[in-house]
Amino acid sequence: AEARFSAPQGLAFLGEDGLLVADPGSHTVRHLDLATGEVRTLAGTGRIGLARTLGEHDGLHLDLRSPWDLAVRDDQVFIAMAGSHQIWRLGLSDGKISPYAGSGREGIATGPLMDATFSQPSGLALIGDDLYVADAEASAIRRIRLDQGLVENLIGEGLFEFGDRDGELAQARLQHVSGIAALGPDRLAITDAYNHKVKLIDIAAGTVTTILGTGRPGRHLDGRAETELNEPGGLALIGSRILVADTNNHRIVSLGLDGARISAWIPSE
Repeated sequence: AEARFSAPQGLAFLGEDGLLVADPGSHTVRHLDLATGEVRTLAGTGRIGLARTLGEHDGLHLDLRSPWDLAVRDDQVFIAMAGSHQIWRLGLSDGKISPYAGSGREGIATGPLMDATFSQPSGLALIGDDLYVADAEASAIRRIRLDQGLVENLIGEGLFEFGDRDGELAQARLQHVSGIAALGPDRLAITDAYNHKVKLIDIAAGTVTTILGTGRPGRHLDGRAETELNEPGGLALIGSRILVADTNNHRIVSLGLDGARISAWIPSE
């Protein structure tokens, strides 16, 4: 009841009673203990980081730059550091934080971790040894091979290459993709915000397909082909449903994985 946040964005569960929060307005990563109700800061000072940072640092004594989303793997928290166009990594046991991927320059270059470039990474999803990144300003989906230390592109070719094209990943185009969620070992759901759509990436088949939204901003809610969204943002998987933060319509939309059930979400469902 006494804690305060500033424009919180990304969430990630930590065990049964922990919730991590990316709080870009205060440039911090926070931890909520759901059992005790305590909120504490894990990284960031509350001040914006201005200089390019190298090496490992004490998380509580380093200025961060707009952490936007989080993904947890064992003792490590990966952070989409949108403001510095990088992916960072925080150790939960020692509190140390450091850049993990991205030189800090804005772009869409692939290759070894610190040679690659990102463009306002805004969403993260883990599948096995792969970390998928919704790279908003490049309208791209990136893949970090954690076991190989390499950054690849699934969708997107340039900082100013965008559009609305489904099909094979190499030819697909998005416009300001922001949310991403793993639906299983070979599938990702993404929010294509400026196209007002939710799309499905089939990694094994190498394709992307629209599963919700007409491409026009609106709030009509009636079937997959007719439903309108307005700059959808975050995504979450709950049971057999995808929950979509329909940002400019100020609602949560529930979509069945089979595509048959679409409604405004009621938490008691």
